[in-house]
Amino acid sequence: MAVVDYYQTSGAGVVSVAAHFGISSSQVVAWVKIFRTEGVAGLRPKPRGRRSTVKHKKTKQVKKLELSEKEAYQQEILKLRGELYHTRMERDFLKKLGAVSKNNLPPKKRQ
Repeated sequence: MAVVDYYQTSGAGVVSVAAHFGISSSQVVAWVKIFRTEGVAGLRPKPRGRRSTVKHKKTKQVKKLELSEKEAYQQEILKLRGELYHTRMERDFLKKLGAVSKNNLPPKKRQ
């Protein structure tokens, strides 16, 4: 970046800038060309080599339930099982009540 700045501000030629910094004139020309087309980002170093094809696995963090949370879930399961038992008993009772009441009705007369 210093070479390009010096080239633009001093008004000196490519050869004199190259001699001042001790580099080749073709390198000065290349850097100035990159700066004009891509800006400062073009002069920043880029990663070299081939990208890795191995994907790193992210470790999943397992959330462990606290003891109080675990107990709360167990209590809720017991409560829901109790409700399910009572609901099934009620359903069975209503089924039997419906069957008994059907049998007690007098048969319909046919005409």
